[in-house]
Amino acid sequence: MSVLTPATPARPAVRPAGTAPAHAADLPTQADLRRFEELLAALPLTPAVVVDLPGRRLVVDGQDVDLTRQEFDLVAYLARSAGRVVSRDELYDGAWRSHDLSDRTRTVDVHVRRVRAKSGLDGLIATVRGVGYRLNALDGLRVVA
Repeated sequence: MSVLTPATPARPAVRPAGTAPAHAADLPTQADLRRFEELLAALPLTPAVVVDLPGRRLVVDGQDVDLTRQEFDLVAYLARSAGRVVSRDELYDGAWRSHDLSDRTRTVDVHVRRVRAKSGLDGLIATVRGVGYRLNALDGLRVVA
């Protein structure tokens, strides 16, 4: 280095793609790869969701979700119709004890939003725009009747 050239920081050597690492110990062994595959296979891809109708419980990944009576009635009605689109009017008739709700009320929407927030599962109850709601039949969904 001369007085006229500035010092440049040392850059780490970059290996060209397809070349071997500096040390064979840097590579995972076959046993490491098998162990990783076993751990990966054991991970649940979807959360375990149990709708216990007689016990009036919603359980997500082993944890009870604290729902109000009306929120559980909504989930229960959708669980009995899992995979099918249920209109707001049908939900009013089937899940609400009070039938004095006006056509313009958003109470179903509010209750669905609360269930989604409490359960942490946005994908559990799908909105079918302009029609109603559907409880998605997830792989981990179990309805206990």
